[in-house]
Amino acid sequence: RNLNVLVLNQNFIKELKETTFSGMDNLISIDISKNLIRSIKPGALQNEFLNEVNISGNLMKEINQGTFFNLAILETLDLSHNTIVVIQNGAFDNIPRLKRLYLNHNKMSNYNGDFFANMENDTDLHTLDLSYNELNYLYSKSFQYHRQLRDIDFSNNKFTYFPTQFIQDLTQLETVKLNNNLIKSIEDAAYSDIKNLKSLDLSHNEIEMVSGDAFQNSTQLQNINLSHNMITSLKPDTFSGLIRLILDVSHNKLSEMPRGIFERPKVSKLQRLDLSNNDFRFIPVDVLQSQYFHLEYLNIPVSYTHLT
Repeated sequence: RNLNVLVLNQNFIKELKETTFSGMDNLISIDISKNLIRSIKPGALQNEFLNEVNISGNLMKEINQGTFFNLAILETLDLSHNTIVVIQNGAFDNIPRLKRLYLNHNKMSNYNGDFFANMENDTDLHTLDLSYNELNYLYSKSFQYHRQLRDIDFSNNKFTYFPTQFIQDLTQLETVKLNNNLIKSIEDAAYSDIKNLKSLDLSHNEIEMVSGDAFQNSTQLQNINLSHNMITSLKPDTFSGLIRLILDVSHNKLSEMPRGIFERPKVSKLQRLDLSNNDFRFIPVDVLQSQYFHLEYLNIPVSYTHLT
């Protein structure tokens, strides 16, 4: 009854029954990763002091309603590296202090806020990892219980379009990873006016067009990665309103940079810029004139040395 930490990883456990952990009144952490578990019966995890549960690297395909129920102080739940296709509504029922949820490396095609139920107050969730799934769709209320989200990872999925309107009200959001998807364009005001957004990774997509006000006035946005896309041009005001900028637009199809794109006060400080592996015939030094004192790193095509 006094056991706090239980580690049973890398065994051949196939199932968890309702009574598996009963009587362990002081259990804080359970690690049953890298086993052969296909399902967890609702009620198997009823230990009221559970703070951390690791069930990664198993064979689960479905998370049933009430599987994680009434765990008042659960903060970390790792369900990564399974084969989860379906999460039933209410699978995460009344776990208000959840801070970190790892669902990466599964087979999910959508994410829905209704997975959480009976939430009188918002969750404390600040880290949500959904990378390496098959996501191509979000519901409008995907984040209705997650007002404290800081870090979202949607990389390595199948989004052709990402509905940024669903994240624009997340006032604590700092990091968004959307690299390695199939996104075609960045629409008007897609990432503008997100108060605390600091880092945005859109690399390794199929982006051809970036709206002129895509990032405007997200004043904390510092790190933008647009590398490995098919961007042919950028608008003069694309980064207007950014205070400090680290920009990677390498491995695109840019042949020129619009005059004034980095001029002050549009961009207060351009710190790092990568323009390598584009289609420039001439090094666009003219667009950097007002930023010489701030620029710490510059990577430009080395094949062409004709300066104008």
